[in-house]
Amino acid sequence: MSSVGVELFFWMDNNGIMRIGYDGLPRDQWPKVIQWNLPARDGIIWLLDGILKCPEKICPLIVEDVDYYDVYVMACQTSVLPGEKDPVAQFESRPLDIASRHPTLCTVNSWKITKLNHVAIAVPDLEKAASFYRDILRVEVSEPKPIKEHGVTTVFVRLDNINIELIQPLGDNSPISKFIESNKNGGLHHLCIEVDNIYNCLKHLKDKNIRTLSAEPKIGASGAPVLFLHPKDTCSVLHELEHVPENHGSH
Repeated sequence: MSSVGVELFFWMDNNGIMRIGYDGLPRDQWPKVIQWNLPARDGIIWLLDGILKCPEKICPLIVEDVDYYDVYVMACQTSVLPGEKDPVAQFESRPLDIASRHPTLCTVNSWKITKLNHVAIAVPDLEKAASFYRDILRVEVSEPKPIKEHGVTTVFVRLDNINIELIQPLGDNSPISKFIESNKNGGLHHLCIEVDNIYNCLKHLKDKNIRTLSAEPKIGASGAPVLFLHPKDTCSVLHELEHVPENHGSH
């Protein structure tokens, strides 16, 4: 049987909680398993056209995650299909089936760009830049927020239809320090576009040989996973992708 869909893994985290997810999704974001009938150990299962293939029985399975997934039940029966040596757990055909409730989890190539989230301007003086928007243009400006993982301090200018992100170097090794050195007064740094499944999108980008500035998405200023695409592959403009699942809205 050929593999169609996505490989799903289950593992025990450091707190003794069993979680289930797929390659490319950071493990701390995997939904937790709150009921199952297997011993607590790592393993691997397969999702094949609505069939959950696994080394042993794995039903019933209840998965819970409050962020990106609803609570749902994988109700299935285990049997050995013709030509297969290992038991296969087959889903019952009902609305709570993961394949119908969460198609983006089951299809590796399922993703889409949704909208422009923000434009980012790199500045040498964050307070001066924020003051221009707040005091001169009279628009809402957020408080400064240091993002150590990205080496910047950010401020968001809130507009009705889009945000403007002001970024200033943070620390000696900030990735935007060279940009400021070349542009003493600052300038347009990047565009941020929302995608409903950044992990599936990353797989697609790798297949198309599009380079990224990090191997995996990192948590951005909004608290959502983000990924930067190499400007040499994106018309010389730095693009940021932000993971915003459908029905969750912009951060």
